[in-house]
Amino acid sequence: MDIALFIKHAVDLAVLAKKLVFCPYLEDDDTHIYGSSASEAACDIERRLSACVDDVCCWMQSNPVQVNARKTDLLRCTTARRQHQLLCLPLR
Repeated sequence: MDIALFIKHAVDLAVLAKKLVFCPYLEDDDTHIYGSSASEAACDIERRLSACVDDVCCWMQSNPVQVNARKTDLLRCTTARRQHQLLCLPLR
C-alpha cells in the first residue's frame, strides 16, 4: 500500500473510532482501538465498542482492506479487587 493510501485509511479509521469516544492507534497494517470507563459504565463502553467494531467492519468492506477475524481480540483490564465487576459479554 502506498503511503498516501495508508494515510487516507488511517485518518478514516481514526475518525470512526473517535466518533464513539475511543482512542485509535494505527501502525502499518495493525489497528488498535482502546478506551476506558468506570466499572459502573462497563455496559456503555461495551455497547460503544460493539458499534465501533461494526462501523470499522462496514468501512473495511467498502474499501480495499480486510479484517482478519483470527487476529481480532478484546482485552478487558481491571485491578484484582474489581475483577468480579468485569462484564464478560461477547463482542459482536
